[in-house]
Amino acid sequence: MKIKDARLGALLAQSGYRMTTHSRRDIRLSFICNHDDGLTFRLIRVEFSGKHQEAVYAYIGVSVTSNVFVGHLIESQLLIELGQVKERGWTIIEDDQSAKTWECALAEIGVVRAKEFADAHSHRLLELTENARLAANRYLGHLDQNRPVSESLSDLRQRASTGIGDEAKRLAYWPGVVQVARMQELYELVVLTILEYQQEVEPLLPPFYGQDPLMNTDLMWRIQLVADKLLAASTTGPR
Repeated sequence: MKIKDARLGALLAQSGYRMTTHSRRDIRLSFICNHDDGLTFRLIRVEFSGKHQEAVYAYIGVSVTSNVFVGHLIESQLLIELGQVKERGWTIIEDDQSAKTWECALAEIGVVRAKEFADAHSHRLLELTENARLAANRYLGHLDQNRPVSESLSDLRQRASTGIGDEAKRLAYWPGVVQVARMQELYELVVLTILEYQQEVEPLLPPFYGQDPLMNTDLMWRIQLVADKLLAASTTGPR
């Protein structure tokens, strides 16, 4: 991979962007910047393809989360202006010089397009996710975000019934739920919190117990929103 995350990050930092703490993957880099409304984030995401990850393309978007980018918590669009292959938005990076040229173009064009996109879509995204965001904040009220995840999880396991504990593990380890590598414990804590306190936080919603999180949008959004806040509070990864 010839695109350098540190070099690109330095260029985007000039416009207020930062690499998300948990975005480093072999095929994706994510950079965020606080949007003007104070509630959403502008997003620039770089992805790679090909045997040697020589094909690079970028998305611009807006999100209500800063570490977890999933489903309708984010709206994004392929940045086709950068692509040599316009219909796909791809550019083949052949050497370090072409990588630098592409990075500079992204820092110039992507920043402008991301702001335009966020201006156009952030209000609708906030309306769409309003209930889920309010609920997530109430669930977070039951957690001490400064405590190590392992300690909070141990305490909550003791408080919850065996059935709730088993269900939390089932949901937390459901394929597609954990969006950040090596964060299974954190996700188990999130799900256990939601199951344990749902009747207090959202008594009018049908119980999440026994649900498929990939089919139940209400459940999935709450899991990811709470997880995102905990990830944002963490500076050391798994604790």
